[in-house]
Amino acid sequence: MRLDLAIDVSKGDTLYNCFMQPLVVADVEVTRCNDGHINNVNFVVVNTGLQSAVYNYSNLYFGDLEDEDDAEKAWINWAKNNKDFFDTFDHIQTIKEIYRIGFYDGFEYRKYTNYLEEMQK
Repeated sequence: MRLDLAIDVSKGDTLYNCFMQPLVVADVEVTRCNDGHINNVNFVVVNTGLQSAVYNYSNLYFGDLEDEDDAEKAWINWAKNNKDFFDTFDHIQTIKEIYRIGFYDGFEYRKYTNYLEEMQK
């Protein structure tokens, strides 16, 4: 989620983690710079098991994923389909960055191979 969208989230709204599990916002913690600009938003959320957790805005999503880029949508799809992988390796941020880098590198490689194919014609 982007920061500009996070500031409009209210208590009681439903957000989703990378596994697309619903989380209800119980509290919103906004951090401001000295000049008054918002620089961070954390959400205290409750899951369906009534367990509370704190998430940074960048690790939560709206259900429709409308405002997310293709790499983020692909990451979420992969994460929710491979949830058992996270039982043995729980560094979600690290896995997310590796996935996104691989996603973009795949596009660059594809552009390069298309270029080589065109040059051979």
